[in-house]
Amino acid sequence: KLIHGAIAVVRKVRFFKGQLNSGAKFHITVGHQTVMATVTFWGAREIANQVEKQQESQQGASNGNAPILGKSSLGGTADLAGLPRLKFDWNQDFLHQDNYLETIPASDDAHPSEVETSNGDSQPPLHWARLEFLTPVYCPMDSLVI
Repeated sequence: KLIHGAIAVVRKVRFFKGQLNSGAKFHITVGHQTVMATVTFWGAREIANQVEKQQESQQGASNGNAPILGKSSLGGTADLAGLPRLKFDWNQDFLHQDNYLETIPASDDAHPSEVETSNGDSQPPLHWARLEFLTPVYCPMDSLVI
């Protein structure tokens, strides 16, 4: 389907050292096309809470024996990039962010926290991002966006 914009779950690539500001333009690769897009970030704290609830419900249902993230972009709960499949809730309120947050401060104390993976490595937190493509791009549903 030819699209002009998208909402995506994103995580900063660890090799990118620059700052990610809302309203900035980035090269975005979808499928075999690379186009420029204006990116707006929001909802880091809200998405962290949603992922935590999802993990708790999966662990409770499987007694902690099943992995939290799937292995295939063709199904399961995650794609090959290790990002969880999350439904965007159009009725939820989100906080606007001027840039991508490297850490999410804990709500009950002032110490920042990072997302821990199953092997103990810390990863940048997940964010929602609105992508506004400068040129329309063909994009199948649930595509990996780089």
